[in-house]
Amino acid sequence: MTTLPFAGAGACHPQAAARSWPRRLLLTAAVILATPWLFAGADSFRFNQFDIARQDASHRVNDPRRVAQTWLVSGWWRGVGHIARLGRRGDADFGDSDSLLRLVLDHVPRHARVYPGGGYYYFSADVGGQALRGHLGLRDAGRGLLHLYLRRGDGPHTESRHRVFGAADGVQVQTTGADRVRVRHGGVSRHFTLHAHARAGAPPPLDEAETWLSAVADESGLHFHLIFDTSDRGFRYLLDESVGVAERFDTLAPGLLRGRRTGFVFHQEASPARKLLVAVSRGSVHANDAYDGPFDQVPHGLPLRPQLHAAYPHTARGAGIDEQGYLLDPASRHQRAAISPYVLYEQLPQLLAHVRLCAAAAATARELRRCLAYEAQNER
Repeated sequence: MTTLPFAGAGACHPQAAARSWPRRLLLTAAVILATPWLFAGADSFRFNQFDIARQDASHRVNDPRRVAQTWLVSGWWRGVGHIARLGRRGDADFGDSDSLLRLVLDHVPRHARVYPGGGYYYFSADVGGQALRGHLGLRDAGRGLLHLYLRRGDGPHTESRHRVFGAADGVQVQTTGADRVRVRHGGVSRHFTLHAHARAGAPPPLDEAETWLSAVADESGLHFHLIFDTSDRGFRYLLDESVGVAERFDTLAPGLLRGRRTGFVFHQEASPARKLLVAVSRGSVHANDAYDGPFDQVPHGLPLRPQLHAAYPHTARGAGIDEQGYLLDPASRHQRAAISPYVLYEQLPQLLAHVRLCAAAAATARELRRCLAYEAQNER
């Protein structure tokens, strides 16, 4: 009697095995490649880039390139970084700017996208049991400089720190394209894609005395058009609704809308039909959070000195300002004239009283606009 070889579950025909191994290899590779996305949200650092992408998705803002850049590229590298840091300590001394920069860069995804128009890459984290917030500023990347701004704590017990790094500090900053910056420090290399300032959406409806200056991408996730009214000698922010708006609104009064998420208040104008930013929460301004208004996201490189002199006469006195609005006084060389044509409100009744006074005093739509977008610094 001939004994047949055992042909149980463990046996495999040579030809079948040859056909199956490529599929197994592909499956293994897919699992390895997908693993970093599982850890992308485990990082102790939180980045404004991902917050904005989440808001876009939840409000169905039509910007697939931005979503793909964040989740497919930056999200993957964020997960890779988290896996590489497993088992390592992540503390830094707040008094040591070098160690703080190393800590921040270690957590930033290898390929990151800067959404706000001011060139700031925002982050927050819990470091050593204390809340830490700040940004990497890339506005001077063309000069080989990197700004680090940090704020520790909340409320009245807040400390802040600002330092500019360059080659002398062991930080290499290079522009590798019109909208790309590479930062190298301590063996870490990070690539930043900056926001394109060109007007991507439909042009806003303008009054006859108004001039369009620039698109403004705010860290709140909203987009604006910055315009200048030559008749009133004042700036205005108009909401850009051409690609969708990551916000939902409540009606405070006829023609007055408040964002549920941002707290921004808009006046819905009838002619031309558009939303004019008229108020921002004072609490957000004091907290310096993502909803403190678009004044700090005006793109760099804009020649605004004539308009700034007209709107804010005080900028023509003393040492003055440069073409972009930065103060020329050496003691304030990193400060820029804030374009903030809106009121700050603490309580809604206070804001509504201001709106009623404007409506009662204004005889025309232009006068109402001027009153609602009043800035105290216009008088200085």
